[in-house]
Amino acid sequence: MASLFSGRILICNNNDQDELDTEAEVSRRLENRLVLLFFGAGACPQCQAFVPILKDFFVRLTDEFYVLRAAQLALVYVSQDSTEEQQDLFLKDMPKKWLFLPFEDELRRDLGRQFSVERLPAVVVLKPDGDVLTRDGAD
Repeated sequence: MASLFSGRILICNNNDQDELDTEAEVSRRLENRLVLLFFGAGACPQCQAFVPILKDFFVRLTDEFYVLRAAQLALVYVSQDSTEEQQDLFLKDMPKKWLFLPFEDELRRDLGRQFSVERLPAVVVLKPDGDVLTRDGAD
């Protein structure tokens, strides 16, 4: 699964915005996990309406306060925002465990094409081996 992000930097949505910039760091965060690729944008009203549902789903499956054994789940926000400021504002209230690509990384657009994302919000769920489980995770 980490091969999808080979040679790329992923950023943790924490206060320091720590960068996962080595293959080992990216692998550690994504290996043997279901990966949700969340395609969205802060200026998208449908995305704004969907985010509370996605946040609740993610937290309930990954926080041991809610479940006995936290799910092996990772979420990568694939920004479709038109500016970095919009992206940063959108991420401000998102869970700290979420990852995202740097705004300037063209992979943001390439992933949308690769997974045939036609509308926002979209969630593509990938199995640990990288195969697509569903392209309709937002429905």
